[in-house]
Amino acid sequence: MSPGRAKILLPDLGPLRAALGAGAGGPFMLLDAQGDVPSGFLAVGARRSLTLNAGREGGFEGLEAFISASTTRTFGWISYDPREMLGCDWDVGLPPPPIEFPAIHWFEPEVLLKFEGVGPTARIENWAGRDHPWADLAERAIREPFAPGARPEDQPLPPTQAHLNPTQYARAFEGVQGNIQRGDVYELNLCNTLVGRTPVNERAVFSRLIEATRPPHAAWIGFNEKAILSASPERFLKREGDRLVSQPIKGTAPRLPDPALDLAAAERLKADPKERAENVMITDLVRNDLSRVAQKSTVEVTELCGVHSFKNVHQMISTVVCTVRNGVGMAEILRATFPMGSMTGAPKQRAMELISTYEPAQRGLYSGALGWADPGGDFDLSVVIRTALIDHRTHAFVVQTGGAITCAAAQQAEWDETLLKARTLLEALAP
Repeated sequence: MSPGRAKILLPDLGPLRAALGAGAGGPFMLLDAQGDVPSGFLAVGARRSLTLNAGREGGFEGLEAFISASTTRTFGWISYDPREMLGCDWDVGLPPPPIEFPAIHWFEPEVLLKFEGVGPTARIENWAGRDHPWADLAERAIREPFAPGARPEDQPLPPTQAHLNPTQYARAFEGVQGNIQRGDVYELNLCNTLVGRTPVNERAVFSRLIEATRPPHAAWIGFNEKAILSASPERFLKREGDRLVSQPIKGTAPRLPDPALDLAAAERLKADPKERAENVMITDLVRNDLSRVAQKSTVEVTELCGVHSFKNVHQMISTVVCTVRNGVGMAEILRATFPMGSMTGAPKQRAMELISTYEPAQRGLYSGALGWADPGGDFDLSVVIRTALIDHRTHAFVVQTGGAITCAAAQQAEWDETLLKARTLLEALAP
């Protein structure tokens, strides 16, 4: 873990979540928690909503039309698995994920607050629903925050059952490397799913998760009797005017308490030929994806294999940008780029076909995207990773992690990386 930092204050959505009830729509909070002064958006209620399940063609076009007809910023998610929406022609035939969410869910909020900082001095802008009864309740969630509580050091991790145990993971790993040797793919992201059952306090879990990671793309989302608690470090796509930005992550190393050893760990990650090769492969895939919607000769890698240090891990991140062609909207961009290449492998479609043979259930929301979109065309979407999914009806929770396999990958190291990524989530979920 990195050297200690002062605890940040977090908006307290607990009372708001309880007051809204199971079917009231939200709350949906996006939070940048990298600094000591968190900022973000809090959306409450649904003036309009779009919910699509898998098997519905034209989902991206329907999403774009819904957003374009809105009067303010909209929020929602896109799950990984709906093959018809991705333009894929193979039959996945996998059982559903342990906790299901709609393939696409998007809404125009009744109340929308933009905030910078939390507590009595927070700067809050009301973007929608100033006179709505929920506006005061939403603002109070930001004005009356809470500090994350300490987790007992000896608290055991909650028991889980894995979709792939170590033996099954090793067998799948060997299969993937066989595919690589045959030339089917040159990189594939193999993921595992951990399922547990325990009553979950959303407020406590989210606070532990944010305090442990300080992510730039956090989300606390209530959806009926389920919840999405995300601490994603990865941006999928951001559109601002005619500029499009994608920031794939490939390469992970743990933070260490000793500053000198921690710096050495970051330097080792930056120089590791295997990690760099993984990152470069996916960066090249993202360049190819963006070229399908970009003006000629505008795709550019502005950062290659940069090491960014978060509170619990070092990550290798590249940044790819382009200028979007005139007339290209969100649906066409998503068809060209979704899902994020860092969560599939390369080539993307063949990697996704193989993933459906090695992973025993659909990924669901994991590996998808969530965020906001404006009716004018701008949007910002994170990759759904480092995320806990909660079902209060059954007391079930789901944690999913994965890593890239290449010809240079070592099975034990890849398995250990999935455990490293899962541990912070499981520690946050401990009763």
